[in-house]
Amino acid sequence: YDLTFTARDLDVGYEESEATVITLQGQSATVSGEGAAVSGGEVTISAEGSYVLTGELSEGRIVVNAGEADKVQLVFNNASLHCSTSAPVYIKQADKVFITLAEGSKNTLTDGESYDLTGEEDNIDGVIFSKADLTINGAGALAITGSYKHGIVSKDDLVITGGSFTITANGQGLSGKDCVKINDGS
Repeated sequence: YDLTFTARDLDVGYEESEATVITLQGQSATVSGEGAAVSGGEVTISAEGSYVLTGELSEGRIVVNAGEADKVQLVFNNASLHCSTSAPVYIKQADKVFITLAEGSKNTLTDGESYDLTGEEDNIDGVIFSKADLTINGAGALAITGSYKHGIVSKDDLVITGGSFTITANGQGLSGKDCVKINDGS
């Protein structure tokens, strides 16, 4: 078993000038920068890089569908997302995704009591659902309410190296298929 944490797992920094800013606004969002596109309430991130999420999405979700070698950093900076029919954060493909909780930020993710799932998405069962390695770090707060099933699910590794978590779920709070490694946080 690999019980170590990489330098990247612990790194909460990002180049603010190079990051793409995703501003959540009700049932849609705006993007300033490269690598992300909006269709209705769905924001799709398709390239390696850092993405800062701020604002409130009352109905919609973030989908990471990047290359198999891409590393994607999502910086939650006072972001609130609700998706009544699926995971508010769905990581479909990437090499590794880092969710950084910005220092002092309060972030909230909620879902609905039933998901509307078809095809390759029919196994989604968590508020954050990742098919890639997932690391969560930072010094912010994340509140998750999983009305459907689980809180945070990774079908690969789930690594937590910081943050303050409040998770209420009908299933498991944290679920990692390959491992769950916690270095710090509350």
